[in-house]
Amino acid sequence: IIDGGFKEGLGHKMFMLLYTKVYNLCAKPGEEGKKNSFELYDRYRDSIASYLTEKVLPALKDKQDVYLLSEFVKKWENHRQMIKWHIKLFSYLDRFHIPREKLTALHDLGVDQFNKIIFAAVKKEVRS
Repeated sequence: IIDGGFKEGLGHKMFMLLYTKVYNLCAKPGEEGKKNSFELYDRYRDSIASYLTEKVLPALKDKQDVYLLSEFVKKWENHRQMIKWHIKLFSYLDRFHIPREKLTALHDLGVDQFNKIIFAAVKKEVRS
């Protein structure tokens, strides 16, 4: 979606379907809901790390100077938009499971991933 591969976006019906799936997984009674919530949280973190490592980092590696900085800013803006929509989609997880388990909020987790994977790899070139 972010890199232009999915032009239409999710649409209201698809968004509500996915939101409902997240809710149903997390709101199951007892340990099953808790287990599902942890698994969703872990998969959220892992999918962001995978995307950044496999798609974003290679797009920056062959750039230099102003081109690197321009692409870095573009990728950061795209990442911010992705985090924004993820937070909306996983808002039940973010509002209930994360505070209860004292985990890093989805927004902060997404920013941390970008800093650890992308910024750490290009900070010397971007800062100079």
